[in-house]
Amino acid sequence: MNVELSHPCDKSGNSVCMAFAISYPIYLVYVGLRFGGLAFWGFLAGSIGLMGIIIARLGYASNFRNWDISLKRTLGLLLCFLLAIGFYGGLIYLKTWFVPIGFGLAGVGLLLVLRRSKS
Repeated sequence: MNVELSHPCDKSGNSVCMAFAISYPIYLVYVGLRFGGLAFWGFLAGSIGLMGIIIARLGYASNFRNWDISLKRTLGLLLCFLLAIGFYGGLIYLKTWFVPIGFGLAGVGLLLVLRRSKS
């Protein structure tokens, strides 16, 4: 007779994990709205760090060993993030002046690209 015994924590652990996965984004937004941006980014960075530690301790880090994420790509992603923050900051704070300034900078950029391609 082959009988499998399951531990009572198996089902409750799965339920708790699913409840946390569903409620985590709500908690994240709540922390940002209630306590401000610094608390939001701290909560997000701490969560990412905790996920990294859990992945490393459980032995799943070897699955990510062959990901070739170079420093150049990482810095490019950071630069794009800063550009997006600047864009939205310009939309919020500069309002009317943002559109002509944006078109002016795009024109200067296009001029530089065209000048470089001719030489």
